[in-house]
Amino acid sequence: KRLGGAMARALPPASVGVRLLGPAPAPLSRIKGKTRWQIVVKGPTHASLAGPLDAAEAMLAELPASVKGVLDVDPGAML
Repeated sequence: KRLGGAMARALPPASVGVRLLGPAPAPLSRIKGKTRWQIVVKGPTHASLAGPLDAAEAMLAELPASVKGVLDVDPGAML
């Protein structure tokens, strides 16, 4: 939730067309006893996503060691 909040605060104005979806449970929400969540950011260009992605990258360094965070730009699959 903190990561999603940081990304939401870094969104450009609504007129740019960037949308933040989540955090929500991932389609495969539990694997090997670990819970998975995802946040999806959609926008018209890569440049329009820079603010939320920069905020996410900064927050990843602050996550506890027990939490793994991955940024995937242009994922081939959402699983």
